[in-house]
Amino acid sequence: MNKVTKGTLAAAAAGTLLLGGVGTYATWKDQETVDAGDVSTGVLDLKLENAAWAQDGTAISIADFDMVPGDALTYTVDAIVTAEGDNLKGTISVTDQLTAIAGSEDVAQYITVTLVEPAYGTITGTNPDNTLTVGGDGVISFSEADTYEIPLEVTVSLTADAQNAQDLVVDLGTVGVVLTQS
Repeated sequence: MNKVTKGTLAAAAAGTLLLGGVGTYATWKDQETVDAGDVSTGVLDLKLENAAWAQDGTAISIADFDMVPGDALTYTVDAIVTAEGDNLKGTISVTDQLTAIAGSEDVAQYITVTLVEPAYGTITGTNPDNTLTVGGDGVISFSEADTYEIPLEVTVSLTADAQNAQDLVVDLGTVGVVLTQS
């Protein structure tokens, strides 16, 4: 047999095998839609109300107060937390990204911002049966979907060794209360 004949026979055999195998790879398929219902997402929202500044228990106007080394100011505010969701937990913290408005000093080395731990055990939601519990790690568990009013106290202190922190204006507007899901 010559090369052309052999090639023709090989191509015909290959074509026959390929055409014969096409039908063997067919599959059946069926599909149904799951009737599982709808799922909704929860809510974790924070609003701050009734803010006030004080020094040694006396109300002050923060705009008119000049801190001196050793001073500690108290910022009180009601954190209104709306919590809705199964197994919802969270933490409350403060940020202290302080910046000097006048001067170039790094004020963070002189001023400390601290969140005083609230008495979570005494806090209830708008429904008094709904309570908060806090674990040893500071994580708050909300017993039911509700709105909770959490009184917060933030202390802002000027360290006693703040010789270089004279005549600075510090932006306390960069201090923030943060509610984070855990």
